[in-house]
Amino acid sequence: MKRSGIEIQREIDQAINRLVLAGGMLHAMKNESDKPKLLCYVGFSIAGGTGTGIFYDVIHLIESRLNSILDGIEVNIIPLTLLPSAFMDDWKINNVKAGKANAAIALKDLAQLIEHLQKDDDPEQYSIKYPEPFGEVVMTPATIPTAFLLASQQQLNKMTCLNRWLHLSCLK
Repeated sequence: MKRSGIEIQREIDQAINRLVLAGGMLHAMKNESDKPKLLCYVGFSIAGGTGTGIFYDVIHLIESRLNSILDGIEVNIIPLTLLPSAFMDDWKINNVKAGKANAAIALKDLAQLIEHLQKDDDPEQYSIKYPEPFGEVVMTPATIPTAFLLASQQQLNKMTCLNRWLHLSCLK
């Protein structure tokens, strides 16, 4: 199924708007002196296939739309990256080699993006031009403070439990 940029933007915006609507409930429970902040977890696999190649664009487009819609709120994106080892038990030997090669390239891209955003030296240098309606996207420095690399399904389950704990502790 092929979707236009406008359809993709609408889907991202709808998800963000659901967060905005929930924000009233969350805002009532937080300390008024705290600066508004949003943690956005983006999960993907780098074991091969579409997710391996598109995660970079998804992170850029989500950050761009979050900053556009949630003006004045600090946005942090936390990649939850599933490594090939989470899937390799069922793979043929040729797929294992290809999966590791795909992961190496994707990890290099992710590491370079995080390093660039931490250095804050020249944001324009890493701008990406997307088709309309997105246009040129330049990520905000320090948007990605870290990334989690998950080598197994058990680690993903632990991250889910950690996320629930963080969510509940943020509501205090």
